[in-house]
Amino acid sequence: MHPYSEAYYRRELQRMSALRPMVLGSLVVSRESGPRPGDGYMYVETRRTMLRDVPVLRLDGEVWMSLTPMEVQSTFMAIRLAHGRVGTAGMGLGYFVQRALEKPEVESVIVYELNDDVLQLYRRTFGVHPKLELHHANARLLEGEQWDFFYADFYRHLLTPQAIDDIAALSSANLIGSYHWWSIEQTVLEALHAGLADRLPRWMLDAYLPFLRLFAQHTRSRTVQLFGCGAALVEELERHGLGRRNSFVQT
Repeated sequence: MHPYSEAYYRRELQRMSALRPMVLGSLVVSRESGPRPGDGYMYVETRRTMLRDVPVLRLDGEVWMSLTPMEVQSTFMAIRLAHGRVGTAGMGLGYFVQRALEKPEVESVIVYELNDDVLQLYRRTFGVHPKLELHHANARLLEGEQWDFFYADFYRHLLTPQAIDDIAALSSANLIGSYHWWSIEQTVLEALHAGLADRLPRWMLDAYLPFLRLFAQHTRSRTVQLFGCGAALVEELERHGLGRRNSFVQT
């Protein structure tokens, strides 16, 4: 199913129907309705239709995650690529975790989350699963671990340089088969727009060009959202040894 289709979004929203309003320590979970947000994933949304019964997670009064179309679209590739022993940092509402656990090619999912209330929220909502491990831990401090796939999902903003710092540090301290961070697809898009595809590591192009082709089909009549930071992102990758010539992360 196309990740940008309305049918896909409705299906994914239904998958998270177990989430119910609750207050848990510093967290508040609600289900809200309102106008469709102006930002999709990598495009400007022009439709003004209503979204209904959307799960929203607030931490200390600020929205931390909401299951909008942008959230679903930006998690599509992480779900698709997950396999074997999966590690993930940042749990949010548990969307990626739930979807990864459903995949037969995923052997286990190991979650590293700093906020214990988030872990308690997941346990109360979804219970236990034989393939799942939950750890109250700082993923940035992990050493000597091994994952077939790792998903870093603890960023508040798209295209943060911290994501590149994290892949460099975690990949040097642990054994990782393939690594994905939230908004990596937009990193590739920005580099392509800057004409710098030849400086991206081959694994990034192989993994994400198919998704960007789907995105291009979706955005034919919409405005692509670009920030003009492709050169800076490529330079940051190269500074950390992640460019085309010296990348040490494989897929």
